[in-house]
Amino acid sequence: MDHQLPVAACPPTHRLQHLETTVTIPHPRDDVWAWICDPATFIEGQIWPWRVEFLDPRTGAAAGFTEGVLTTHHGPLMNFSGVIGEVDAPRYRDLAYTYGAYMISPRICRPVRLQFWLEETSGGAATRVRIGVDAQMRKGWRGASRLVQRWFWKRFARWGTAAIRARAAG
Repeated sequence: MDHQLPVAACPPTHRLQHLETTVTIPHPRDDVWAWICDPATFIEGQIWPWRVEFLDPRTGAAAGFTEGVLTTHHGPLMNFSGVIGEVDAPRYRDLAYTYGAYMISPRICRPVRLQFWLEETSGGAATRVRIGVDAQMRKGWRGASRLVQRWFWKRFARWGTAAIRARAAG
């Protein structure tokens, strides 16, 4: 299935960069999905002054990972504001970042989209997670972005493995 959202105009100083990383988490897909779609996964443990919020746009109340929910992950040097797009449990989740989202500075990196695809492996005992990140990157920063993305998502896989194991232990 092709999941496409319109991309905001890219300034002439930037180029759209698509990066994909695939990690394997040694837990069943339903467990990985529950962890990836639990707001607590992203809210708890945030160190001040960073914060993550998920809000229902109609009520302003806290919300989960459902289509149309507004989200922002903000703090020094970052503002990842967006809206949850398509959610096809337990296979796919989409987040489109809104105009004004940035990392370091809007002059360097403007995130556009974050996607997760989950696939069972090892007879259902593990989950392959493919992560797609689209960003408008200023020329000259794309190589550094690739390195940071690879490091972060490998760390994300270790984080998920430990967190899901701890949930199961109860």
